[in-house]
Amino acid sequence: MIGILILIGIAAGFYNQAKKLGLKAGLWAFLALVAWFGGQILAILIVMLVAPRDADNYGVMLGAGLGGSVVGIIILYFIMKRIANNLNSKSTIISDEIMDDTFMEDL
Repeated sequence: MIGILILIGIAAGFYNQAKKLGLKAGLWAFLALVAWFGGQILAILIVMLVAPRDADNYGVMLGAGLGGSVVGIIILYFIMKRIANNLNSKSTIISDEIMDDTFMEDL
């Protein structure tokens, strides 16, 4: 039960932050859930490959799963901030002129 509340809180946090940054909020809330479960699965698979004897230890797997989930959420947060910064800093001026004021002799 507490896990569901944590997931709802994380998704709501990403939703609100993405709205503030001018991004698609629903997409980032969904990506937060994907990052949570993806990080968890990836961390457990890494533990199973590196230390197969610990696959039977519930505590090790629980710690690896929670650690992987937290790392996945942190990485996604920094990706979201980076994308928002890139979108806000895109202010390139495109000129319709082919040439500027220089003459061919000056080149």
